[in-house]
Amino acid sequence: MTPPAVNLKGHQVTGPARTAMAKALKKKYKKGASIRALAKEYSRSYGFVRQVLKESGVCMRSRGGQVHTVSPAKSRGGTPRNVTGRPL
Repeated sequence: MTPPAVNLKGHQVTGPARTAMAKALKKKYKKGASIRALAKEYSRSYGFVRQVLKESGVCMRSRGGQVHTVSPAKSRGGTPRNVTGRPL
C-alpha cells in the first residue's frame, strides 16, 4: 500500500491526516517494519516517525541487529567471543 499524497516531503501533517498516518505507521510497525523503513516509505525523518509512533502509544522495540561473534574454532579455548575478543 502506498502512502497517501499528503505525505509529500516538506508538507506539515496535522489533524485527521496525522491521525490516519499514525494509525498506518502503528499497524506497519507492529507487523515488523523498522522506523527507518517507514521513514523512507513516507518521505519523513526518522525522528518524525518515531515521535508519531510514541504519540500513538506504541511500545517501542529495543535496538536490534546482528550480534557479531568470532567462530569458536578461531577463538582461544573454544569459548565464543565477540569482535573485541572478550568472552560472551
